Amino acid sequence: DDEDITALFAGVITNKPDSTELVIVAGNITGKNPLLETLGNNIEKKDYPLLSGEKLLEWITDHVRSDGGEITPDAARLLLRQVGPDLWTMKNEIEKLVLFSGGEKIDAGTVAMMVSITPEANIFRMIDAVVAGRNQAAELELEKLLSNGVPPSQVISMLARQVRMIAVAQDMLKRGFRSADIRKKLGIKHDFIMQKLDQSAKSFKISAIYKYYLQLAGAEMDIKTGRLEPELALSVLVENLTRTR
Repeated sequence: DDEDITALFAGVITNKPDSTELVIVAGNITGKNPLLETLGNNIEKKDYPLLSGEKLLEWITDHVRSDGGEITPDAARLLLRQVGPDLWTMKNEIEKLVLFSGGEKIDAGTVAMMVSITPEANIFRMIDAVVAGRNQAAELELEKLLSNGVPPSQVISMLARQVRMIAVAQDMLKRGFRSADIRKKLGIKHDFIMQKLDQSAKSFKISAIYKYYLQLAGAEMDIKTGRLEPELALSVLVENLTRTR
């Protein structure tokens, strides 16, 4: 149950080697969080709120400028709608736009031509297939991501982010928040992604989310240590995830 999982996770953290620094990325947590209460002084909590609205538009403009380009306000707003709040993907798209523009100011037409809708949609389709145990469908979505040039390490990062979002949404739903509240909290711009997140949050088990995190960490370690080739590690990961219940 949830208490056993919390105790197990807390034990892993408190018994880690002194040479190891463990970073846990989570949604909004309070002093009443069971894991936080269990760990006590063994953890340092820092808040890094997601950028949204005008602050995210300012971030886009500043990063375009730091890369040596300029962007119109309309283009910045369109870029935000297309990519969403994922700063990793946003940074890559900005670099691509600045290179393509060749010193010209980036306008909305250039963004519409060069930037596709965020690959998060493929990630959620993959998660749908994983939850249903449809390995072939999940592999197909993985192939789409890789063929579109998304690096294996970023696929794992995106999967981890979506699983985290599902966990946050699930917690908020249990506490009586509405979908609109969840959407605002997580900075979700696309209706499709919000719909998929809502469905996943209602169907996932907390024990499965914990197992997903462990398998994602294992796949990342396989890639970083060279034990498996990146694409093979992802294929094994997807197969293992579809078997997780």
